[in-house]
Amino acid sequence: MRASGGRSNIGTRRSTGSNPKKLREPTTNHQQEASDDLAKHPSTYGGKARCPKGTFSTNNHRKRQQQRKYKTNIGTWNVTSLNGKEVEVVEEAQKYHLDILGISSTKRKGKGSITLNNGWQLYYSGVDTTTFAQAGVAILVNPRLIDSIIEWKPIDERVVLIRLQLKRTTATIIQIYAPNNEADYSTFLDVVFTTIENVPMTDSIFLIGDFNAHVGSDSQTWDGVIGPNGDQDINNQGKQLLDFCSNSGLSIMNTFFQHKNIHKYTWYKSGGQITQRSLIDFVITSDNIKRKVMDVRVKRGAELSTDHHLVVCIVQLTTNTPKQRTQAKNLCRIKWEALGDAEIKEKFAKTVDQKYSQLPTYEGDSELEWLLFRTAILGAAADTCGVKRIGSTNGQKRTAWWTEEIRKVVNQKKAAYKKWIQQPTSNNWQNYKQIRENVKKVVSEAKTKSWEDFGHQMESNYHTASKVFWQTIRRLRKGGLKQTRSIKNADGELLTSEEDILERWKQYFAELYNPTNNHGNTINQATSGDPNGITLGEVSLAIKSLKSGKAAGIDEIRPEMLKALKDGGIRWLTRICGVVWKSGEAPNDWQTGIVVPIFKKGDQRDCSNYRGITLLSLPGKVFARIIERRCRQIVEPQIQENQCGFRAGRSTVDQIFTLQQTIEKSWEYAKPIYALFIDLEKAYDRVPRNILWNVLKEYGIRNQLLSAIQSLYKNCQSCVRINGSKSDYFQVQVGLRQGCVLSPLLFVIYMDKISRTSASSTCVQIGNVKVDSLLFADDIARLATSENNLQMALNKFDKVCLDYGMKISEKKTEVMMISRDISFKYLGVQFSSDGRQEGEIDRRIGASSGVLRTLYRSVVTKTELSKKTKIAIFKSVYRPTLIYGHEHWVLTEKLRSRIQAAEMRFLRRISGLTIRDKIRSTNIRESLQVEPLLQHIERSQLRWLGHVIRMPHNRLPYQVFEAKPIGRRPVGRPRTSWRKYMEKLCLERLNLRWPAVQQAATDRIRWKQLLNALIPQPARTRGRR
Repeated sequence: MRASGGRSNIGTRRSTGSNPKKLREPTTNHQQEASDDLAKHPSTYGGKARCPKGTFSTNNHRKRQQQRKYKTNIGTWNVTSLNGKEVEVVEEAQKYHLDILGISSTKRKGKGSITLNNGWQLYYSGVDTTTFAQAGVAILVNPRLIDSIIEWKPIDERVVLIRLQLKRTTATIIQIYAPNNEADYSTFLDVVFTTIENVPMTDSIFLIGDFNAHVGSDSQTWDGVIGPNGDQDINNQGKQLLDFCSNSGLSIMNTFFQHKNIHKYTWYKSGGQITQRSLIDFVITSDNIKRKVMDVRVKRGAELSTDHHLVVCIVQLTTNTPKQRTQAKNLCRIKWEALGDAEIKEKFAKTVDQKYSQLPTYEGDSELEWLLFRTAILGAAADTCGVKRIGSTNGQKRTAWWTEEIRKVVNQKKAAYKKWIQQPTSNNWQNYKQIRENVKKVVSEAKTKSWEDFGHQMESNYHTASKVFWQTIRRLRKGGLKQTRSIKNADGELLTSEEDILERWKQYFAELYNPTNNHGNTINQATSGDPNGITLGEVSLAIKSLKSGKAAGIDEIRPEMLKALKDGGIRWLTRICGVVWKSGEAPNDWQTGIVVPIFKKGDQRDCSNYRGITLLSLPGKVFARIIERRCRQIVEPQIQENQCGFRAGRSTVDQIFTLQQTIEKSWEYAKPIYALFIDLEKAYDRVPRNILWNVLKEYGIRNQLLSAIQSLYKNCQSCVRINGSKSDYFQVQVGLRQGCVLSPLLFVIYMDKISRTSASSTCVQIGNVKVDSLLFADDIARLATSENNLQMALNKFDKVCLDYGMKISEKKTEVMMISRDISFKYLGVQFSSDGRQEGEIDRRIGASSGVLRTLYRSVVTKTELSKKTKIAIFKSVYRPTLIYGHEHWVLTEKLRSRIQAAEMRFLRRISGLTIRDKIRSTNIRESLQVEPLLQHIERSQLRWLGHVIRMPHNRLPYQVFEAKPIGRRPVGRPRTSWRKYMEKLCLERLNLRWPAVQQAATDRIRWKQLLNALIPQPARTRGRR
């Protein structure tokens, strides 16, 4: 009879309990002797005994290929540390045609995924990075199955799960590494049980790994759980595992197939001759898939310097590999970086000038003029710079430290291993051990040298190619997420073919960029009459404003090409801009964008978890920049004071300071204040263009200036680019152009119109200053003194937004009342209702710790990088993260101490010191020539104070700063305000009282001299370093 009932077919997976009376008397031997005969019991599972060789061996190659299409190979292997063996494990997986390989005992810290050689993806789960390396599990996935992955879950250092959507089923692979002591085994099985409980009932489960258990071969007692071909040994862990499998409806498939002992036992102990061996690595399956299992056996030929053998399970499952998937696309590009060479740059410019001199004197239409210019630019660049093949979209990743020398010694090791398993003598074993140790040493030295070379290259880039250096730093911080090659459609089904994926992306962005707002999109041709044509000076200035290194648009013209142009080339581009200006017809390339999806967070196969970056034509951007500057001169004086987005001399600091001052002074005088933080849904994408044209006319943008703007929107279209392939084009008929330099100004004008129309008497009054709203582009904060007033303001704003085609996002809109203990983020800063900064500073310290963690091994501790380079990273990456928004901080001694501790955490690691070395912080800063962070904050706060004092008196930050609330303070000690804090700081650091501060700050040069003369402040508390 069977020990207990199996899994139910519906509902959740639940245990039926444990009953020790089910167990039969086990054998006492813990290890199986090497002289055992072949297993005496033929397999009764599935009829006739089967083995992979007998099942699949045939002389017909075509038949073998056909059979391979309908099977999946799943392996599991205890590798006793994966460190330095990444290339080898991929080669062994390829050698045995594995689709999935579960790996035990990786000793890899942390959780994540990395791409190994030939595109194999490793999903790993280990102990925390701060602890000693132990245990660790991972799942290695064949490149052709990566797109079938639905999800993966790193449970802990002993359990990792991955789910794959195959052709006719969903497979869940759970790789485990069981503890080898009995005391922890029950807890481990509880974790596995919980993991299985959360797997959908319809999934086919493969529970694989090193179970460190002996389950015996009593197939009568454990009918359906084990077969008759297992090991005779059984121990307490084995009893627990058998009971667990019985209660969960699982079967240990190793025991159902008859094989020689050498193809059955998964662990061995040797001193030449194999003295002990065990069956402890299992492939366990659920009831709904076990009859699809064709064979489970050991592959002794696989070698990875471990005392475990590779176990392979062959199962009848068809993967959904797309047709023609491995076709590589050869991509080429012009080597534009060669324009950095003065001689090549000169030759390029002369070639373009020569083409320009051959132009006919009469002007054609904009499309013809553009075609001639684009052809000349790209032709000259290709001839002078050359063309570079940039590989294929399915290119192979290569491990940097893997060399032919290492491959040679690794092959020697594998040859020695093969010789030993064929002739298990003591001499062969010692030879294998010696070569294995040599390989370990060579690999370790190669990896060390690779890290050193990486450090030297970064150091070189810092001095000679700073852009490449900072790109590397950004990649190290973000972790280099690989773009997924599969995506879900609107119904949640997984798409894997390139055509389907591109069509899905096109559909998604077409819907995103064309929201329904019940407004038309008509463009009425503006009347002509503006005599001011495009000038050569305007074009030259716009070209200089282009940032080098930016991606090209559909025309493939890089900024370096435009910046290399001399007089003839600039005149040519001026001529084209003039044609567009006069005709009101822009070339199609200027109106076409390439949308590149950038992953944010969440499921990588969900389109909504991406944001689109639109690449536009750079010559088109030159034209748009000229139009933007002309428009700004007209509208800048008309835009309200409360808008600081995309305006010269204003930033997020203005709005953060104004809001903080308003909250602080209202709290000081116990004035009620309500703040509403409004988020607009798809703000840029919802702007109705026909309303926008009318708004622009109201602000004075008319005639040919308006016609020039409209020319960029007449045939506005985009395509989506994924892995080098482009989708079909789709029209973008609503909203502003993503990526256009003109769009921010147009949006600010539109929001200013909405703000004016929705203005109400509801506001917060600080003295004589009224503050009703703060805007930074589409980030809006509305202020009121009561909940009813705030609701009235919101209702009016919502109605105006609807009239103008905009929509408030209810999910992201929040209310903060000053009398309640709540907080909310605005412009990246956390505001609390009581005006305190403790919560925000704690957040900044946490964010800076994340920066240190991501750069620790690759930058901070690398001896190949000079301290000067590391200090540059500290100043450019770590410090801004730590002190963002610090201008309005009021620092107590406790907060100062916390900030200094966060600063020294980075600097000590740069110096190779710890706090146990008892080196004073001042000495460390002096050796690194770094200004104390607290002094940097003080100088920055004093600089901002001077900026506020010098502001025109109509500026809102100045008015709120100078405003004096009317009323009486509540009883009790008043909290230190920012103004009082700055008065004290000026007295202590500049030896100036407030009247003298106001006078000195009005003189920018004198104020700058005072700040530059600041010296480090002496320690304020005893024993402080």
